[in-house]
Amino acid sequence: MSSRTNIFFLFWLPSQAPQPFNVAPDHMVVPISRHFLSLSYPTLSQAIQSVSPGAGEYAIRLTSQFEGDLNQQIKPYLICRMLFLFMMFLCVLLALLYTFVYGEMLVSIWDVVFLVIWMIVCRLVMNSMGYALYEYASLFRCRLAEMIRTMLGAQDIKIDTGVGMAWLEVYRDQYQPPVQGYGVPMGVAV
Repeated sequence: MSSRTNIFFLFWLPSQAPQPFNVAPDHMVVPISRHFLSLSYPTLSQAIQSVSPGAGEYAIRLTSQFEGDLNQQIKPYLICRMLFLFMMFLCVLLALLYTFVYGEMLVSIWDVVFLVIWMIVCRLVMNSMGYALYEYASLFRCRLAEMIRTMLGAQDIKIDTGVGMAWLEVYRDQYQPPVQGYGVPMGVAV
């Protein structure tokens, strides 16, 4: 796993963005997409359909149910981010209004200070959302396995969560017999 650090001006994203490093060649990586009020995996249904061609509509239903469960867990963080962005735009509007219409620089300076404070608080909320996604990863791994069994009826399709739910790995878990090595003596010499 590798990670990149987001700059401060992308304050509506978590400060760390984990990325897949070494992925097996038969695994398909599905990255997360962060929208304004939701998180989604836009290529998850295509990845499931390419691993299991008969999945069809079941893959789409599984994807939408999984994304619904994920967004239900993360919705408070996304609503807080929306409120912080709204307050940021309000601070910018008030700073411009007091500077150019009323000519009061002191109030506009306070608005800029509040703007920076809102940006910092929004980044802290997004970091705590990232930590929550780290904690939810094992829960959603089990939830995905249950959904695959009930919706797809397949035991060999596996969906594994990446670090902090930043990506999903879709693959077929097929049994491969162990490689024949040297013989092991059976029994004990007498």
